[in-house]
Order: sequence, then structure tokens, then C-alpha cells
Amino acid sequence: MNWFDVLKNAGLTQRQRQGISARQRDEDFVFEDEDSTCRDKLIKLYQKAVNSFPDGKRRDKNQNHKDYDFKMLHEFAYEGGVVEVRFAIPNEGVLPDDVYCRLLNVFERIEKAGPGNGGGVGYDYIDYNLEEPKFVVGNSEMWYETNEDFGTSELGFYTYINDSPDLHPGQTVEFSIEYTSKEKTIEEGFSAWTDSPILRHKTLKDFKNWRGLF
Repeated sequence: MNWFDVLKNAGLTQRQRQGISARQRDEDFVFEDEDSTCRDKLIKLYQKAVNSFPDGKRRDKNQNHKDYDFKMLHEFAYEGGVVEVRFAIPNEGVLPDDVYCRLLNVFERIEKAGPGNGGGVGYDYIDYNLEEPKFVVGNSEMWYETNEDFGTSELGFYTYINDSPDLHPGQTVEFSIEYTSKEKTIEEGFSAWTDSPILRHKTLKDFKNWRGLF
């Protein structure tokens, strides 16, 4: 599946939802095939993220790379800031599906725990793409953060290989959603002491179509 097929399928999923009831639209729908792999599930989360910002002015950047199924950057421009969705996934069959399952399991826990949480998960596999297959150890960084100083709110992860990464090109995964505010603050109530507006930064949860990934 190439990047164009993923975007086309994402749009099809969004159109299919238009016929459901108003009550159902407020619920979190995840259409999953019981036989789908963890790699497929990660791609569906990416599709969900891309469909979460329909009100922004969208720009897609295809970062083609021979070692990846696709590498994409999507920008959604709003009056108060910009949302960026980044996604990179190796060619199918390069990483065992167990790697994707491990990543999804921990990533789900971090998102459900809310902002201010992070972590990672290690994994290992045998790289059969080499003339002589080699045992590879990988690791990951995951985060869900809101930074008041820089006006950002982000959720994501990336993976890296601990030993000689240049020997194993196209074997890392990246997925992130980041909002960067231009206005820096929004009004939220008034101070009981000074009667002045309480200001805070906008977060992913402030977007009306954002319902999380899991």
C-alpha cells in the first residue's frame, strides 16, 4: 500500500461516516478487521489523525524514500497555529509485526494516561535484508506533552536502532501529531483574585474533531 492509497482510503472512511446518526458521530469509531496486523492498525491510527483536522488549510508533503513504504508530512494551518502530522513506516515485511504490536501497546497506555506522560519500549528482531542475517536491537521514545513556554502540544513516538543503524536503512518508525500556536494563549475564565483573564495554550483536545487515537 503506497501513500496515495492510504490517503484515498482515509477519505473514503470519512465519507462513509456521513450516513450515521448524530449520536453515533460523537462516538469513537474504529473499523477494524479481526485479521488485520498491528502494522495495519498503526496505519489506521495515522489515517484517523489526518482526518482529525478537517477545518485546517491542508498541505501534504510526500517525502518519498526507497526504503520506506511511504514518508508523509501533513500540515493543517489554522488562524491561531499549525498542526503537523508526521508518519514514516518501513516497507512491508521489513519489520516483524511483533515490533508494531509492542509499539502500539505502550503508545496506547501513554495517550490514555494524558499529557505529561512518556516512555518507550525496546524490541529485537533478525534483519534478513542483509546478505548475512543479523540480530538487531531497537528502542523507542514516546511522549504526550503540552509545553506552555513554547506553545506546543504533541503526541507521538519514533524508533531507533541501538547498534550500527547505517547497516539497517529504512527500519525505523515515526508517528507524531504536533500543534504549534502562533497566538500562544487562549482565554479560559477569570482570576478570582484579579478579575483578569486566565490564559493558557491551546492543546490537541481543543480541536473539535480530535477524539484521540485510541
